Amino acid sequence: MSLTGEHPLYENNEEEVITNPKEFLGDKWIKEQLDASISVCCALIKYHGKPIIMDGLFLPFCFGPKLANDFDIDLTDPYKEVINEVQDYLTEIQWEYSDKEDTSTRLALQNPDDEDNPLSMSLIYAEDCKVKPFDYVSYASVLCLMDKDKEVVMIRMEDFWKIVSDNFIFIDDYQVALKKELTYESFLEMQKKARLFQVEDLSYHPTFPGNGYDEKQKTYVLMWNPAISSVKMEDHVDSIPCLLTEYYNWSVYEYQEAKKDDRFVLIRCGEGKTGLVMSGVFDSNPYQAGDWSGKGRKVFYLDMAPNFIVDPERAKIITTKELQEAIPSFDWTGGHSGRLLTEEQ
Repeated sequence: MSLTGEHPLYENNEEEVITNPKEFLGDKWIKEQLDASISVCCALIKYHGKPIIMDGLFLPFCFGPKLANDFDIDLTDPYKEVINEVQDYLTEIQWEYSDKEDTSTRLALQNPDDEDNPLSMSLIYAEDCKVKPFDYVSYASVLCLMDKDKEVVMIRMEDFWKIVSDNFIFIDDYQVALKKELTYESFLEMQKKARLFQVEDLSYHPTFPGNGYDEKQKTYVLMWNPAISSVKMEDHVDSIPCLLTEYYNWSVYEYQEAKKDDRFVLIRCGEGKTGLVMSGVFDSNPYQAGDWSGKGRKVFYLDMAPNFIVDPERAKIITTKELQEAIPSFDWTGGHSGRLLTEEQ
């Protein structure tokens, strides 16, 4: 207040200035606000599944599931001792990176969804087979990997963690620090990985199942039979508490038209309680990898960002029978995993 000239007001009276702020806003009040702020962030992260971005003195705070996991924070019920540790850490990184070189740029991209707020860009730049030096990758809407002599690859910042090499250490959920020189060869490898997460519209945010229909998305039905799958029932159940930090992928039979941001539903089939056990959106474009069944087939996978997982042995599910009655034109009892629903279906 001394620096800015601002004055605090009573919460229920926007005209009456607090004239004794040092007494009124004492250490106890400040500590309550600190405790409450992290608790509210945890609740928002758990509900939305994405980090909270807040302005800091020298760099933003990107506090989300990964940082919470690093501090062993229960997002449902964060306890005060850990909250204090997080507060100390967030304060420390402000000073640690106050005079370091970041990758922020004044370049901005058009945002069709919000013309008044263009997309910001963080730029890792290479020229003449050399990477321009930097200390840390700073948060922005978009990460750009630009090789002046070859190509430009741009991805959403939320996908950056998937292409990070061992040259980096994470500062928070989105920002990373360079712990050793980024060679040109490592830069090219990051570009190669980033192509897997490129999208046509960087400003687009996919609609998750349960939140309405989005004509920009296709919907794929994935099948899971725990009796023959490489993912057993215990694997599925163990992944439920890790919904926001676990890495998921699945083989997709009709992969040719599938792309990042399309929707999926996962159906348990075979024996037992069968029906819908997971939903979400694809988090990558298709890529070929080893056959999960060990038969040496040509198999394509897509990464997954689930918004819903359930244990079919313990919780109520939408059953195979209900699905078959609602959409009889599709076989919900088995068949290839990763089949595309028609628009009508």
